Amino acid sequence: KAFILKFSNNSWSFNNIIMSCDILFTSPTFDKNPVFPSIFTSEMPPLFVEITAVLLAIASRATKPKLSVWEGNTKISLTNDHETVFYNERGSFNRSLGVIFIAAENELKERKLDVADVFAASGVRGIRYANETESIKTLYLNDISPNSEEILKKNIKMNQIDSFSEIYIKDANYFLILKATEGERLDVVDIDPFGPPTPFIDCGLQAVKKNGVIAITATDLAPLCGIPKKAALRKYGSLSIREEFCHETASRILIKIVLEACGRRGLTF
Repeated sequence: KAFILKFSNNSWSFNNIIMSCDILFTSPTFDKNPVFPSIFTSEMPPLFVEITAVLLAIASRATKPKLSVWEGNTKISLTNDHETVFYNERGSFNRSLGVIFIAAENELKERKLDVADVFAASGVRGIRYANETESIKTLYLNDISPNSEEILKKNIKMNQIDSFSEIYIKDANYFLILKATEGERLDVVDIDPFGPPTPFIDCGLQAVKKNGVIAITATDLAPLCGIPKKAALRKYGSLSIREEFCHETASRILIKIVLEACGRRGLTF
């Protein structure tokens, strides 16, 4: 839209072309059939036609789903013959820090670890832990989506870690309680959901071993930074402030909710 407005000094309606782009770019069939709808050429000045062609080319590349990715030293498939799974490219640095942590935890404990990736999707996080360190005894990959199962099987086989990996297709809390009740508690429980991790922390603590680690990621940073304030109060029981130090405040809020959950279960930290 900004690109269009920069050149939009013609009498043709700005709103018409913006509306056209909104319709086109949100079409579920755009990546398969990127054609010019009639609204794009109807009474459109030549300059707009040229700009629209450029935007179509950009959007065509942007909306085509990736079939596979390389992250760190690990190749991950994101699709089977029918479906793709969620992949957050912006989380790659977070996962790289996780790889370093797993290697360090292995050295501290002087033994290999039982690790669970509770919201696996493609399995990129857990598979990187196994593939880029020599620290994993058993890797548990869980996701509630049935679409993930075939893709997870493909990825653990492709990265040659299938001999010590187990796949579960279950609700996250059910999976964690299952590990706890079966006596298969974990050294590391990694919780990286879509949105706040608060609904899963209590069960995560139940599933972790003594002196184990629970790792949490919150993808809803806006409420944690005070936008809007009531959302943070509802999700995290805290009021955040929109200031230059809001990211530090967000980290402290996450630490607080884990400590509160530990207190409820009589755990020390």
